Amino acid sequence: MKILVFGNVGSGKTTLISLLSKSVLFEVVAIDDFRRKFSDGSKEGETEARKQFFASIKKNKNQFIECIGVGKVADELFELLNKNTVIAICLILHASKEICINRLANRVWDIPFPEAVENVPSLLERTESKIQSGEIAATWSKRNNTTIVYKQNIATEDIELIGLDLIKLIKRKRRGQKLSMNDIELMLHEDVQKYYGNEYLHYQKEAIESNNKFIEDRLMIAKFISSLDLKGNLIDIGSGRCQWFYLFENTINHYFAIEVNRIALSLAPKNNKLTIINQNIFAKQFNLRQIIKEQIDIVFFSFFLSHFSDNSIQVLFKKLPPINSLLIVDSLWSKNHEAKYPTKMLAKIKRKTSETESIELPKRFFEHFDIEKLVKPFGYTIEKLHEGNYWFACFLKR
Repeated sequence: MKILVFGNVGSGKTTLISLLSKSVLFEVVAIDDFRRKFSDGSKEGETEARKQFFASIKKNKNQFIECIGVGKVADELFELLNKNTVIAICLILHASKEICINRLANRVWDIPFPEAVENVPSLLERTESKIQSGEIAATWSKRNNTTIVYKQNIATEDIELIGLDLIKLIKRKRRGQKLSMNDIELMLHEDVQKYYGNEYLHYQKEAIESNNKFIEDRLMIAKFISSLDLKGNLIDIGSGRCQWFYLFENTINHYFAIEVNRIALSLAPKNNKLTIINQNIFAKQFNLRQIIKEQIDIVFFSFFLSHFSDNSIQVLFKKLPPINSLLIVDSLWSKNHEAKYPTKMLAKIKRKTSETESIELPKRFFEHFDIEKLVKPFGYTIEKLHEGNYWFACFLKR
């Protein structure tokens, strides 16, 4: 998916993308960033900046693309994206020429722009004329799979409201979008990998580059979870950045996310159905009944149990109140792993829990009977199971 953010100089494009990036982990491709990096303001420098800008726009990547939206860069961008059917949202951000001038008065002009600074008022005039005439909207409406959004950014509070509206639109579009390599790119995103201590980066890249079975597993798990049509209140233990939340959002009553890692939680979505609990569930003083007063219907473990010993898992289950349903997604011991690793248990990995702290955890793989053995003393049996190439998902009931 491509989110195109167009607007005049000073209309708030960069501010909006910075806000959106906290909730939507898309790569940012902004023409001015490439000008800063590759241009010196000369004709040759501008040519190189544009070349690098367009080379960074990839068909199979989720990206924010930022430019004014008029002129040669915009024309070439349209020609490039019009060659494929990738879903696009074209946001035209409008602030009057006078508002833009006032904002620019306090800005340090550090962009090696092809036009001299003294010519900026003329650029503002031309750009506003094209936005108000509807020329940008008319051009992009010719492209298939493109939604045009027009927003005015006049006051300080406008940008946050625009961001919230756009996030809702992105969610709707992504629900209708077939999961693809884009979802795997989120896993490889720099901020996501940071809270894993970058330990998985090599392993995941290797799996993705060797074949597409990693992607197939992600699709399989998403379909499996969606098919369960779960109701009630759900606890996600070891939630990470709550990356699975949107698969449950439309069916469950409420989603409680328990995670010790503050870096991960900083990337979690903001939603009135989602409550974040930044605590260590293994701490002696941890009491789930005291923290969550409501009835809990489902406990969800996503790539969590594989980082703890059998004894630790038993301690955890003894802490949990009686809950009827478990949903487990984790790493599968399969022929893919048998060929590479001598045992189901790998060396301990170091995972960051904050900018300055980290913990060491084991990494293990499961087969379905390993899970059954772990949960049988607590009265659970597997009702539904789906195994992929690298991951599995199972639903258990008491």
